[in-house]
Amino acid sequence: TGNALGCAVGLASLDVFEEEKVLENLQPRIGLLGRRLHEDFKRHPNVAETRQCGFMGAVDLVKSREPYEEFPGDEQVGMKVCVAARNHGILIRPLRNTLVIMPPLSISEEELNRLLDGILAAMADVLG
Repeated sequence: TGNALGCAVGLASLDVFEEEKVLENLQPRIGLLGRRLHEDFKRHPNVAETRQCGFMGAVDLVKSREPYEEFPGDEQVGMKVCVAARNHGILIRPLRNTLVIMPPLSISEEELNRLLDGILAAMADVLG
């Protein structure tokens, strides 16, 4: 609403994005996220679908892919996986039985791999 301090911070943030080429440097990590979602998560028998939009990903969990069967809502499987992920040092959140992956823009490829490995480990803990 025109707060001078807020505007100054916003402009400084935009300067950092431009100077450090944040979006250009993000492309390899966007590719890595997409590959891992497609190659590693899609193989899991309880994953119906994976999606990606830029540097955000989603993993839809189901009871069975063949034949297709969703988990009952009261089982809160997405939440159980997110709670199990904490044991692997990972904080994520679900939207019902969809795991939402929104890593920070500053994450390294090594850290991104650790994040995704931790989510897969949590899925194994909960889903087998």
